Amino acid sequence: MKNLLIFLFFLTGFLYANQIVSNSVWITNINDCSFSVVWITNHKCQGFVKYWKTIDAFMFSYDERGSDYKGLVHFVTISGLEPQTEYYFLLSDGTHYVDNNGNPFSVKTGPILSIPFPYQIYGRILRDGAPAKDAIVFVRIKDKDGKGSSDCSGAAVGTVNENGYWSVNIGNARTSDLQSYFSWSETGDLLEIVVFSPEGNQSNFSFPCSQSRPVPVITIEK
Repeated sequence: MKNLLIFLFFLTGFLYANQIVSNSVWITNINDCSFSVVWITNHKCQGFVKYWKTIDAFMFSYDERGSDYKGLVHFVTISGLEPQTEYYFLLSDGTHYVDNNGNPFSVKTGPILSIPFPYQIYGRILRDGAPAKDAIVFVRIKDKDGKGSSDCSGAAVGTVNENGYWSVNIGNARTSDLQSYFSWSETGDLLEIVVFSPEGNQSNFSFPCSQSRPVPVITIEK
């Protein structure tokens, strides 16, 4: 992110101020018709995404937890997109827009693939013994047995509910180039899980794919 850059954006009346984002921006859950964005701000605020294919036809998407949700960790899914198409976006806290070093963020959707067989994994996350409500969970599959796809799949992302439970579908996980579904083994490969607390603290975990229904209870620090 660049240093503070402020000027009027006359089309919307918003200000640009890149210093509101205190950490990286993650683009994930990319498929042929949607993608998700997760980012962390340095103050509790609303979070939404302004996106477009052509600048004269922009739209907005809001946090998965509701358009009124305020927090430090933001999670927005943009859907209804065209396959193999470049899209551009800016982040907002409701007052400012955030870009990518003077340019909009960009992502290209993948090709249409056959309908995958769903594989929902789930678990529970606690924080200081209580449900880790509103934490964000990233999951990707890592090749361990040398069979099927190599390296790691793209990440799937989900939220933790008020009782501490989460679930994501890894049945539609794609290879890093998005050209095919990630081929993996339930008995031979690993789940890599990253959890961001509502305060933006990161915790990393790894489990065999065989321990995915449910994933063992995860405990994170506040």
